[in-house]
Order: sequence, then C-alpha cells, then structure tokens
Amino acid sequence: MTTLGFALLAALLAIGGLVGLSAVAGRLIEKAVPPQGRFLEVDGERLHVLDVGAGPPVVMIHGLGGQLGNFTHSLVGCLRPGFRVVAFDGSAGSEPGRCPKSLS
Repeated sequence: MTTLGFALLAALLAIGGLVGLSAVAGRLIEKAVPPQGRFLEVDGERLHVLDVGAGPPVVMIHGLGGQLGNFTHSLVGCLRPGFRVVAFDGSAGSEPGRCPKSLS
C-alpha cells in the first residue's frame, strides 16, 4: 500500500471514530439532560413540541440556528401563567425547509 493509501485509510478511520464518538456523546447527553416536551410524528416527520400552560395560545418557532432552549430559558416561564405556550423545535431531525403536508 502506498503512502497515499495509508493517509486515506487513516483519514477514514479518524472520521469513523469521530462519528462514533459523537453518537455516544449525544446519547449520554440526552440521558443526563432529557429533552423537554414530547416528540410527535406528523406525516412521517418527527416534531419536537413543548405545550404548557392554559389560556390563549402563543406559538413559538425559532429561527435558523435556534433551539427550543432559547424559549424555555426565560420566555416560557413568564408566559405560562396566562397563556398556552406551544414551542416547536425544528432541529428534531427534520430537514430544513421541510414541513409535514398536514401543516403546509
């Protein structure tokens, strides 16, 4: 095997190791800090939703690069006493820009 072959093999092994490490770390983090809310299946798409409180609904959808924690950090606690707060997390494994057919 040539030097280039060894370099490619080493790169593939390193990438595979990092992918495996990332998967293990993700499972450990989710176990230590479980996600808030629940996961719904809509038209084959998995949605992460937090639905708390009672009263007139306030729907929160974060922008690109955001996450559900941006809302639960301070907003949900303030709004919960007088409103039904429904927050969606678009990063629950769905592709950006995709919306389940029943929500389109």
